[in-house]
Amino acid sequence: MAQQMEAPELLTNREVEQLKLNIARLLVNVADRSTCRGCHAEIWWLVHRNGKKTPYDRDGTNHFVTCSHAKEFKRK
Repeated sequence: MAQQMEAPELLTNREVEQLKLNIARLLVNVADRSTCRGCHAEIWWLVHRNGKKTPYDRDGTNHFVTCSHAKEFKRK
């Protein structure tokens, strides 16, 4: 018989802002800073365990989600 999982607690706005600050600090310390070739935003490249690099915005959002030129970088 499968157990039901409880719904996760929602974070408060203050907790979300603290997490964003922590993510920004982490990226500055472990990722390579660069500039997006499409929108010229400041980004940080993070290498994942599988060896692939992914660009992130300072708040920890995957830059492909926020970049206005993301379609230009889509692999064919």
